Amino acid sequence: QIVDIEGVSGPGNFAAIIRGARIRVVGDGAMPQPAAVTLEDLMAGVADSVWVQLQGTVYSVTSANGRAILGLRSGGYHFQAAVAGATELPKTLLYSRVSVEGVCAPQFNLRRQILGVTIRVPDRRLIHVEEGPLSGGPTVRAIEQLLQFSPGSAGVTLSRTRGVVTLTNPAGPTYIGDSNGGVAILNHSEISLALGDIVEATGFAEAGRSGAVLRDANLRRVGHAVVPEPPLLTAEDVLDENRSSRLTS
Repeated sequence: QIVDIEGVSGPGNFAAIIRGARIRVVGDGAMPQPAAVTLEDLMAGVADSVWVQLQGTVYSVTSANGRAILGLRSGGYHFQAAVAGATELPKTLLYSRVSVEGVCAPQFNLRRQILGVTIRVPDRRLIHVEEGPLSGGPTVRAIEQLLQFSPGSAGVTLSRTRGVVTLTNPAGPTYIGDSNGGVAILNHSEISLALGDIVEATGFAEAGRSGAVLRDANLRRVGHAVVPEPPLLTAEDVLDENRSSRLTS
């Protein structure tokens, strides 16, 4: 619909708004073409309230305040898509590459600084699957193999590893270890775990300060084991990067 809006302009909490608006429908029209903006533009706040189209890989499928929420990532950026009229979306969207159309809504703090972006999607039909997830998921690799060269891999790819839980929080960070190493899973879908649980972690491997870390992960409990007795280390041993994210005493 085409509308006339009459009101008083104001500074808003991030960008200009219209207060006390009176809205009058004056006709029907076609939806606008999405603005040609990059994620860098969006994260700089220059596309506030603009109709946009973005592509990304789904790393979470949740809901909040009666709306379905997709967590998406593209390159080094993260953003959300909040879908009106849908309380949930199929979990099969997880790790699919999708395009979404909607209105850009910046997230900001009290100092009017942009912190992130949510795309307000008015209809679930504006979510298009460009590429489905890999059938069966990625091959399980040892923790020490994360970020190592893998033939045939290209761009940002999923990683999967398995280990024993040595420290856990419901949504991360959670630490797991195997016989050769440990890894920090910085954020993941909410799950209640106990020390000694064996989990399979699927997420995106990135370089941390002293080794690989996993982000935007999903954890699946596959068993339980006795937590190994940690070795007693000296102060010099603790500085060894091979001890990163491993249980110690």
